[in-house]
Amino acid sequence: MTTIADRRATAVRPRRASRETTRKWIVGSIAIIVSFVVFLVPFAFILLQAMKSPAEANELGFTLPTQFQLWQNLAAVLGSGDGGILRAFLNSTVLTVGSVLIMVVFSAMVGYTLQRRPSR
Repeated sequence: MTTIADRRATAVRPRRASRETTRKWIVGSIAIIVSFVVFLVPFAFILLQAMKSPAEANELGFTLPTQFQLWQNLAAVLGSGDGGILRAFLNSTVLTVGSVLIMVVFSAMVGYTLQRRPSR
């Protein structure tokens, strides 16, 4: 007959995290933080610069603007010239959609061929 003490002795105890697991977790956390800084901080800088007046934007500081002028600045950019920025947006959209469609079609054809090959 087994007792409760015997069951506790044979119960599986959770393993403690090894040094290797802890090191991988720390390195992964550092990689995520570095990726955040490298990829998202430039977008924050661009957004902050777009909100500033031209005089403040010329200083190139990473500070909040004293006067928020985001909509006025966007209207000035879109209204200036002969619509060149709108033409650039349209060109980028057409090229992006076209290239994605071509990649999807070719990838589907290659995937079908690789799946059906008998010499895997």
